[in-house]
Amino acid sequence: MGPEIKLPEWAQELEEHLQAGESALFILHGQVFDYVKVNGGYLPCRSFLGDWLGEERHVVFYNLGLGLEFGDAQVERFFRQALAPPQPEEDEEEDVSRVRARALNALGQRPGSEPLPQSPREVLQLAERVMTACCNFPGPSKPLAFILEYAETMVPALELGSMTEPDRASLVTLLRWARHRELIEAGHVVILTTGNLADLNPILLLNRYGAQIIDVPAPELEDRVKFIEHLLARGKYNLALSAQELANLAAGLSLRVVGQLLRQSRRKPLTMDLVRKKKKELLRQELVGLIEVIEPRYGLAEIGGLDPIKEYFAQIVKAIQAGEDKLVPRGITMMGPPGVGKTALAEALARDCGFNFIKLLNPRTKWVGESERNFLKALQTLRSLTPVVVVEDEADQSEHGRDEYSGDTGVSNRLRQMRFEFMGDPAIQGKVLWIRITNRPDRLDKADLRSGRSSERIPFFMPDFTEKVHILEVVAKRSDIPCDAGDFPDVVRHLEARHPEVITGGDLEEIVFRAYRRARLQGREKIELEDFQAVIDDFLPPHQVEVLRQMERLALNQCSSRRFIPERVWAWAARREEAEAQG
Repeated sequence: MGPEIKLPEWAQELEEHLQAGESALFILHGQVFDYVKVNGGYLPCRSFLGDWLGEERHVVFYNLGLGLEFGDAQVERFFRQALAPPQPEEDEEEDVSRVRARALNALGQRPGSEPLPQSPREVLQLAERVMTACCNFPGPSKPLAFILEYAETMVPALELGSMTEPDRASLVTLLRWARHRELIEAGHVVILTTGNLADLNPILLLNRYGAQIIDVPAPELEDRVKFIEHLLARGKYNLALSAQELANLAAGLSLRVVGQLLRQSRRKPLTMDLVRKKKKELLRQELVGLIEVIEPRYGLAEIGGLDPIKEYFAQIVKAIQAGEDKLVPRGITMMGPPGVGKTALAEALARDCGFNFIKLLNPRTKWVGESERNFLKALQTLRSLTPVVVVEDEADQSEHGRDEYSGDTGVSNRLRQMRFEFMGDPAIQGKVLWIRITNRPDRLDKADLRSGRSSERIPFFMPDFTEKVHILEVVAKRSDIPCDAGDFPDVVRHLEARHPEVITGGDLEEIVFRAYRRARLQGREKIELEDFQAVIDDFLPPHQVEVLRQMERLALNQCSSRRFIPERVWAWAARREEAEAQG
């Protein structure tokens, strides 16, 4: 590769561990099937590992599909020589087969031996013989780099009781190698590669066994820009967007997929819509049932009411645009009744920030260990999709509190701990904004509500008269529904007389669409006041006032800042403080 190669950070980390002699076993996970930038060009990760490690080691690849693969004839010859039977003693007669094998080896030809074993257990035993033989050779000998691809197919994420004896034997062999001092001192290295760390047997990941775990990260924005410019400089592609726009849209996609998109543009122009469609399709295939990719439709200016919260979100947008990551919260909890604009506001924040917008779905399944694997896969994808706004709706139902009986054998606690570790990573500050939405903040685990994990706990309340008028105006404008805005105060008066204190922003949107349908069915293009009055009289609110008030009180009790409390709610706040003062 040349002495001046600049290794990617993950390879530098691997090199540092090798030089420190910490372990003989390494686990590479993440984008192990993507391209690696090398000296102005790009190589598949497999080729990069072979070339880089091959400078000082004999490289051998193994996977269940192709079996053993050798970097070149010399490596294979070395491999077979190391496995050859030992030389006979002086007084021992040498049989013809040994003489023939040695003669063919001396000529650089393969002896007519049996095929090498292909099953994982036998291959690992064979590899250990090779490495041990290298250690025992007199004089200098190049060590071995043994790369096990698709490692999850050899040591899958199963309980020990569910594993076959050969699988358990393979697991034990790998665990022994991790701290095998003779192998480490000889410079041997064994590398497992997997796309998803959660698919590997969890025992391999335990720190006490010594395997070094290294993440091969998804390409950052700058990496994608350089790769796209690299391809554009070397070929003709039909793009209806700039390299920067394509790189922005390709967040979460590997360089390999970006290259596929560019090659497809030779047949059909590559547009923003095509990139979005392809991205959504790929993520749906990879993470079916785990996340939902949503294209934000509206910004903060197109959301009615909620002025104090929109002002706070505008400050977040400004901090992100200025690169002030420390001013961006890691987590926000939105609390309040359904239909008051919590999800819509999170979507608007993502649009104004220019972030991807992801809705996290419930990762739970009935199979042991699969919930944790699903959630880890989702978290790894979120990291690759940065910058991203993550919405966890109905957060009170996704996990049981630690003080509650769950009957899930600890799944809730493990999922919660995985989320805490992810959100606590300083590397995602300003890149991942996690928003939890709940109607019942009293059911959230207390650790979720502490400062740091939830930088702000924002209450949402039922809209007042002015906010209802504003919401009607915004809904009619953004949906391009013809009506007279001057009618809206009268509409809200009729609404409050007919349905006092139970109409949410979501209800108002539904009323506008019902009024429009009524007008169109009667042959009119424009909504009249009588259409609003008729649908209001017919409308049945989904919630009772007592239920909505209770949800508002719960949200108020968990509020983290006075600035989010409207003036009309200050009376509640005053009573709350008075009650707390009285004990």
